[in-house]
Amino acid sequence: MKVLVILLVVVVALVAAVVKFGGVTGFDPAAEAESFVQEVQTGMTWQQVADVKMPRKYAVIRDDPEALSVRGPETKFDPGKFGTMMQSGGPAAGFIFLYTFDAEHVYDVYFDPQGKVTSVEQPATAADLFNGNL
Repeated sequence: MKVLVILLVVVVALVAAVVKFGGVTGFDPAAEAESFVQEVQTGMTWQQVADVKMPRKYAVIRDDPEALSVRGPETKFDPGKFGTMMQSGGPAAGFIFLYTFDAEHVYDVYFDPQGKVTSVEQPATAADLFNGNL
């Protein structure tokens, strides 16, 4: 029984140390999102935006007026493959980098076909639905 109590105390102490010194308490997605939006400016290249924060996903903008959505399917971002695609002309109608910081802080960075930022937009999220903002 004493061994279990000692083991429990050691585990609690380790968890507290990880939380305190492991950077868990300093994580603030809202602040990170705000900093990101302030840094990204119209006219920046896709490489400059990726240097600010590497996207996890992107979507190609469809150049089809009959499509139900202008956004193509989400694709995992691979800098090498994406760079190759851009060197060979890039998407005809542009593309979007998709950033999710948390449920309330989601941003889409829109680019023209040459890879320059045209806008940063905050799409509606499930959090907006639950908060009654839609």
